[in-house]
Amino acid sequence: MASGDPQLEKSFEVAFDENVQLAYQGTSVTRGKVYTKTGINGKSVQFRRRGETQMSPAVYNSPVTGGNLSMEVVTAMINDYEVAKRQSPFDLYKVNFDDGMQIAKAMGSAIGRQYDQTIIDALQAGATYTIAADYGSTSGNTGLTIDKINRIISMLEEHNVPMQDVCGLVTPQAKEGLRNSEKATSSLYVDHKAMNDGKIEKLAGMELLTVGGRKEGGLPVDGDNVASLYFFDKNAIGVAEGALSGQGDVRKQWSVEYQGWLYYGGLSIGSIVIEPEGIVEVKIQQV
Repeated sequence: MASGDPQLEKSFEVAFDENVQLAYQGTSVTRGKVYTKTGINGKSVQFRRRGETQMSPAVYNSPVTGGNLSMEVVTAMINDYEVAKRQSPFDLYKVNFDDGMQIAKAMGSAIGRQYDQTIIDALQAGATYTIAADYGSTSGNTGLTIDKINRIISMLEEHNVPMQDVCGLVTPQAKEGLRNSEKATSSLYVDHKAMNDGKIEKLAGMELLTVGGRKEGGLPVDGDNVASLYFFDKNAIGVAEGALSGQGDVRKQWSVEYQGWLYYGGLSIGSIVIEPEGIVEVKIQQV
């Protein structure tokens, strides 16, 4: 049965929330890397994109020539996700560890992975510029090579994308190939201190965010083991977080029906590509 001390029960709930947030921060790699609208009340959010305009020669004593400065709108639909877990009070006396902590970590990880997956799905649906798996090779598909990195930079700069906020979602196998590349380990491309630590977090100024295998799907991999990586500018994709549970609303409460604790996590989120020119999909052959 529940504790007879209401203040003690409240402290249990607060501790649980803190644990979940800590675990969540450790699993989501995309939070803070995309354009985000929070506290949304509603089912959808419109993101606006202002088109470019061009100057024209001034003609004295003539009406001013109007510029064709368009406004485009894309809509992100907010979807709701949930995860729940029951805990019997009898179980608390049969284990020698904090089961609530373990539940918190598992639920926090699920929230973080779903947040990332929503963004990955939007990138997959909205990417229009692709680098083929065999780019720069005469002998078949390759991994994430320096030739492909240079092509990514060229494609983004061709569309005037500011490179300081560009990130890449990559697989562990993509990083493995980079560590085996003599060019990629050059000081021209990476920080040697990072290489000495056994990890590549930045390449040619672009932050690399690693997405491992995930139950939600992760980065797309086809039947020939060719994976899709995505390099994008922060403002190229929009994320809308619901007012109630945009960052992962988690509750712990006593269930009279089940006579046990009920742990519940909810997430309301939607993602959409705003600037297709700021996204490059890169195909690589997995190891």
